This record gives sequence, C-alpha cells and structure tokens, in this order.
Amino acid sequence: MKKYFYALLILALGVTACQDEPKKQQESQQETTTETKDSLQVLHGEYIYVDSAAVLKGRSFVYGVKLDSMARALGEQVDSLKRDPYDMVPVFIKGIVKKNESQEGWEEIVEIKEILRVMEPQSDPAIRIEGKEI
Repeated sequence: MKKYFYALLILALGVTACQDEPKKQQESQQETTTETKDSLQVLHGEYIYVDSAAVLKGRSFVYGVKLDSMARALGEQVDSLKRDPYDMVPVFIKGIVKKNESQEGWEEIVEIKEILRVMEPQSDPAIRIEGKEI
C-alpha cells in the first residue's frame, strides 16, 4: 500500500513540475524582450568632451561615452557653450548603458542614440578668500 502511495506522489509531483516549465520559459522570454525595449534610457548629466575621451556625469553615476558620430555631434554643440576647455555642460540624452568590454576606462559606458537638450552651464559664484598678510 505504501509503495502505491509513494508511486502516486512521485507521479503527481512529476506531472506538476513539467507543467511549470513552459510558463517559466515564456516569462523569461518576455523579460528579455522588455529589457531590450527599455534599454534606451533618458539620462541627464554634465558632459565633457576632449579629443580622446568623453564622460557623462550625473548625480548618482559617471559613465564613459562611446566615441562615435553622436558623441562628436554633442561635443560640437557643447563646445559653443563652454567657458573654458574643461567646462562641463548639462545635457539630456537618450542612450544605451552597457558594460565596458575593453577593460580600459569606466566600468560602464553609454552609447548616445539621441540628443534631447543642451543647456548653458550654471555659473558658479566666484570664490574669494581673504586673509591676513604675512
């Protein structure tokens, strides 16, 4: 009697376990398609572009920028607003953030897909230090 009970229990577990597999596969496929659709992000940060590198720095992130035609186009727009060669200019872009495969530079890089807005840099108040003359 116990043998039949255990056999039925194992059979029932086997049947229910096999029924979950297609659902899990469908869910994982849906998750990957959602990630591909949502991989384009709107990013806001300060952009700096020099001859050999570009960086986008936000409040909670710092990304290297893939140097392609879009990065150069944004660099040209930013150049007209810079006060000095190393000035960072606020920008809004759409891009794809991915791991840096080259092992050089930043851990993550952003590939710019669309330039949404370029703003003038905020002017910092001048810092003046007064002290005693020695």
